[in-house]
Order: sequence, then C-alpha cells, then structure tokens
Amino acid sequence: MRKAYLLLPAILALAAANLNLSCRVELAGEPLEGLYAPGVVTACEQTALTAAEEILSGPATPPAIRRRYVLGFRKPDGDERLLTDRLLRSITGIRLRDGVFVNGSKLGTVPDGTRLMMLLRSAISAGMPASAVSGSLSGRVQIRKLYTRANTDSSDEELILRITELAPVVYVDGQGKVV
Repeated sequence: MRKAYLLLPAILALAAANLNLSCRVELAGEPLEGLYAPGVVTACEQTALTAAEEILSGPATPPAIRRRYVLGFRKPDGDERLLTDRLLRSITGIRLRDGVFVNGSKLGTVPDGTRLMMLLRSAISAGMPASAVSGSLSGRVQIRKLYTRANTDSSDEELILRITELAPVVYVDGQGKVV
C-alpha cells in the first residue's frame, strides 16, 4: 500500500509535465483552426501589425482577436503563417492581391492575375499579323501574391499596355522568322 502512495505523486508529476497551455483563436468572431501557444499568437499579432504599418506607411489598427485558453495533453498545432496571414488581411486598409512583375520589376497589382494573363494572351492574339503563327512576350511576366494597400489596383488595360512596353511582343512566322 505504501508503494501505491509513492506512485501517485509520480503519476501526477508525469501528467502535469505533459500538459500544454494553448489557446483557440477567434478573429472577428470567426474561430480559426487549431490550437496555438500563447506566445505564438502574440508574435503573429506583432508581425502582422509591423507589416501593416510598413505597407500603410503609418499606424495600423490591430484586428479584434479573442483567445480562449485551454489546458490539455494536445500540443499546439496551429499554422503560424495562416494566423499571421488572417491577422494581416483583417487590418483595415490591407488587401492580398496579385502583384504583376516584368523582368523582376513590379508594375502594379490586380485582384485576379489569372484574368489579366487571359486578357494579355487575347491582346497578343488580336495584334498578330496575318503572316505570323505565334506571338510571345520578349520578357518574363510573373504574378505573385502580395499584401498591398486597399484601392491601389491598376486597371487590366493599363497593365497590359505597360507589360507590352517593357517586354514587347515578338511574332514569328511558319519558318521561325520574326515578323
């Protein structure tokens, strides 16, 4: 019986050593997936706020975030990048957009880079001479997701014009000669 009394504190100490303090996060009333370590939530908040202030070139208002603390055996498993992304996008004045780059230089942003590329292909086809069989840009166009200030998107037409100025279209005929 005496051994049982000695075993009980050891079991309790083992259980306590494996308990994890975590929190569930709600952003604007919407619960996010996973459990987060409290320090991770604070770090993600600070990262998002710092990035927003850089993008906005001034002070940013942090989003309303609610934490519900949980003590359990399950380790925190929340995705820090997802949390930071959601926090940053919930800050007033910040939007996630498709950045348009030609040969590494940023030209602007649009809500839908895929749509812009379809319009660009249509413009290249529409301008193709009768003797040409194909046309392509002479430079490299990239679409990358980036955070930017709200209401700073460029028009599709403006970007198509700027893309074709920086990377003129090259049309080729059936023999591979530039037309």
